[in-house]
Amino acid sequence: MRKALTAGCRNMLGPLDPTVEARIARFLDKPSKNTWDNVHAIIISTAPGKPRTVWQAVAAIDPSYRDIVKAHGKGARAADKWERHPDAFTVARAIRSVCGRPGLAGGRGGPRRRRRR
Repeated sequence: MRKALTAGCRNMLGPLDPTVEARIARFLDKPSKNTWDNVHAIIISTAPGKPRTVWQAVAAIDPSYRDIVKAHGKGARAADKWERHPDAFTVARAIRSVCGRPGLAGGRGGPRRRRRR
C-alpha cells in the first residue's frame, strides 16, 4: 500500500527512488519531528501548478502547516526546528492529492472510466 501511495510521484529524475519511498514509509509508520525533518523537502511532483514538496502538499491540505518552522539554520536539530509535525493520515492524504493513484478511476494520476448504463 505504501508503494501505491507514491506510485504517481515524480521528481526531476523520474519516478521516486526506492530509498526516497522508504523515507516516506518510515515517516508514515512512525511520525515524529525527526522523520518529518527527513521527508518534508522531498520533491513529489514536477507538474506546473501543483505543490512540489511533501511540505507544500501538506500545507495545501492544511494551511496551518505553512508556518511551523521555528528556526532555520544548518545543523539545527529537528526537535528545535519544528513546532509540530503532521500526522501520517494528513501526509498520506496530501501525497495522494498531488500524485494521485495511477490507473484508479477518478484518481488524478489515471484515466477516468465511464460507467456503463
